[in-house]
This record gives sequence, C-alpha cells and structure tokens, in this order.
Amino acid sequence: MNVFDIMTHKPVTIRPENTLREALETLETVGCHHLPVLSKARHLIGILSDRDCRTALNSPYIVRENWQDEALQTLRFTDRLPSLIVSDIVMQEMDGRTLWNVLQSEPTWRSIPFLFITGAYQIPEIATALNSSQEHFLLKPFTAEELLFMTKHLLLQVQVG
Repeated sequence: MNVFDIMTHKPVTIRPENTLREALETLETVGCHHLPVLSKARHLIGILSDRDCRTALNSPYIVRENWQDEALQTLRFTDRLPSLIVSDIVMQEMDGRTLWNVLQSEPTWRSIPFLFITGAYQIPEIATALNSSQEHFLLKPFTAEELLFMTKHLLLQVQVG
C-alpha cells in the first residue's frame, strides 16, 4: 500500500488571507483537523491545524473582529468550559445581553458564571440584571480590586454550588 492509496485526493484548502473564523468554519464543516494553506499561485505554503486556531484564540496579542462569534465557536470545539465569562453589555457586533442569551440557550453553557461590565446606569438594565440569579454586573468605572473581588466571589459561588 502506498500513500497515494489512502490520501485525500481533493483536499479542502484555505488561503492566508482567510479569517480565523472562516478557518474554524471550514474545519467544522469538513470534519478535519488540518487545512493546507495555499498561495495565490496555488503553492503549498503551510498547514493550519485546529490546535493553531485554538492557540490563536487564546492569544492576548490578537485583535479580533467578531470575537464573540469566535468565542462561541471555541466553546463548541472545546471539552473544557471557562470558569467565568466577563463581558461588556455595550459592544459593536453582539451586545452582552445577546451573548448571554446565546449562552443560556445551550444547556451545557448555562452553568458558566457570567459577569456584565457596564456603564449603563439605566434602571431597566440594572433591574433586568438583578432579576436573574445567574447574572452579575459591575458598574464602570471600577477598580482592579473590585473586579478581582467579583471574580473571586463568583468562582466561590460555583464551588459552593
């Protein structure tokens, strides 16, 4: 038996200018763990792995467009859930309330503690947050100590159950 006999003869490829989101969608759609990266001249210039994508998503140095979508994709691909999610309420692509609702729609994700950071001092927004036992919020501006306190408090609540 030769490699030719068992290899994929028409592999799905990706280009270097594709976004991380497109790469993740392709990996999920095709059901593979690696994508050949081809230049405009269709020469192989690299291999992108699902591990590369996960590493990039966790990198503090990457500025992401549509990061909420990428974060949700990461949650779908991982077996390990985050201990806590911190999100601003007001964001460009998907507001924090919508992100929270998406997370609540998945039974596996409902148990993840969620902390809203908000500068929205409107009574309806605060009342909505207070009406849910799973939502917590921190008003801007806040100190590092306040954020650390809230984070520890939420994580302890999860441990206690």
